[in-house]
Amino acid sequence: AMQAMEDMKTLQKEQESERSSKMYEAWAKAQEAEKSPKSQGVTVVKTLVKETRKQLKNKDGKEKELRQLAEDLLYQAAVEYNHPMALVQLGNMALEQANAKAIRGSMEKRREKINEAIDYFERAGKNGSRVGWYNLGHLYWTGYPVIEDEILESDDGVDNEGISAIQEEQVLKSDLHKAMDAFVNAIDLGDQDAMYLVGVHR
Repeated sequence: AMQAMEDMKTLQKEQESERSSKMYEAWAKAQEAEKSPKSQGVTVVKTLVKETRKQLKNKDGKEKELRQLAEDLLYQAAVEYNHPMALVQLGNMALEQANAKAIRGSMEKRREKINEAIDYFERAGKNGSRVGWYNLGHLYWTGYPVIEDEILESDDGVDNEGISAIQEEQVLKSDLHKAMDAFVNAIDLGDQDAMYLVGVHR
C-alpha cells in the first residue's frame, strides 16, 4: 500500500517534469523560428494546453489505478492482518471522510465514519500502536466535530446559545474518562505526547 502511494507521488513528479520539458521545447522552437514575443507566448500557451489535456487523460487512468491499488492493499493489511499502521491510516481516512462536504449535512453518515475511526484506532492500539491509542484518546477528548473548530468556521460568531446548538449536533460527545484510558494505554507504549497531555491535565 505504501509502495503504491510512493509510485503515485513519483508519477506526479514525472508528469510535472515532462510538462516543464515540453514547455521549454516549445519556447526554444519559437526562438529558433525568430517569432515575435507575442507569437512565442502563444506557442508556449498552446503547448501547455495540449500537454495539460494529454496529462489529464493519462493521469485520470494511472492515478486512479494507483490510488485504488493503495487503498485495496491498505484495507487488506488492516482488515486481514491487523497491521497497526494500516489501521491508523484507515482511521485517519475515516475522520477525513466524516469531515467531507458531501456528508456534512448527514449526522448519521458522519456518525458512521466516526465509529469506523474509533474501531480502527482501538484495533491499532490493541495491536501495539501508540499512535492508535493517542488518536483514539484525542478523538474522545475533543468529541466530534470539535466545538472550537465549528466556532472558528462560523461566519457570524457564536454566543452561548450557538455553542449549545453545536454541542447538540456533535456526533461524538467528549468523554474524558475514555480519553484518559486511551492516553494511559499510549503512555504504556511510550507515547510522549500522551505523557505530556496527561501530565498537564491531571
